[in-house]
Amino acid sequence: MSSNPKNDVNNAPGTSFDSWDLTSLENTTYHSTYHPLNDIYSFIHDLAATYPDLVSVVSLGHSGEGREMYALEISAGPSWNKGSHEQKWRAPEGNDVEEPLGFVITGAQHAREWVATATALYIAHALVVNKTEEYSLGHLLDRYTFYIVPVPNPDGYVHTWEHDRFWYKNRLPLGPGAVCTGLDMNRNWGYKWKPSAPSKKFKKPESPGDTCSVWYPGHRPFQAPEVNNMAIYFERLPNLKAFVDFRNYGQMLSTPYSYSCKRTPKDAEDQLEAASGAIRAVKKCHGTTFTVTYHC
Repeated sequence: MSSNPKNDVNNAPGTSFDSWDLTSLENTTYHSTYHPLNDIYSFIHDLAATYPDLVSVVSLGHSGEGREMYALEISAGPSWNKGSHEQKWRAPEGNDVEEPLGFVITGAQHAREWVATATALYIAHALVVNKTEEYSLGHLLDRYTFYIVPVPNPDGYVHTWEHDRFWYKNRLPLGPGAVCTGLDMNRNWGYKWKPSAPSKKFKKPESPGDTCSVWYPGHRPFQAPEVNNMAIYFERLPNLKAFVDFRNYGQMLSTPYSYSCKRTPKDAEDQLEAASGAIRAVKKCHGTTFTVTYHC
């Protein structure tokens, strides 16, 4: 990681709005470097303006420090009531069309993991460019509607640009007497929430009161407004079938469950088989090695 991201980005090519050219994935310069939050939000709205029939921007609410949170909703055709939290599927009149499957993608819940957000933005762009382009993912819109939250942790992300490149948590004040700021958004979701980090494998703290730990889960689930905003939004999505949360460490493709290594979902075998197929495809296409694991 860079210790001076401002200088790196200021000296990097392709940071000019005029050179982004979102009409093409092949010709754009946007994905050649990392971007501060304002640039990312400009990209999100520019993408929706460039592809209005495919992309809409939805406000999810505000972060702990009052920053807007956005999701990109990407689908083919006018059959969705786009831009609404109450999505309703309307099959084209006279046509027998299956309701598309919902697919959620989230960027960097952990603030310093910039590449997670960059990857989410790249996928959003690849979904909407012309299908004739080499790296287009447009064919996926024949079966899926994508809901992409590129910056789940806007406060932490800004903090990594302006103050501490290695900041991990969000920036939520933790109340009187708290020595440190922020909680681990990843550990603040409600399902099987625990008041302490459970694993000794990575030497994670067991004390629920250790607010200075990067793994501090908060004193209750959904304490982070960012996590709460996303949870409310996701619960309203129709026909949701897939959820991918991007990270940037370990070269791993992790499958459920993360809260325990002793429990597995009913379709664990199917998920492992799909994940194994995915890492083989990545290896064949890019030469990059990943492993399939449980992140528990």
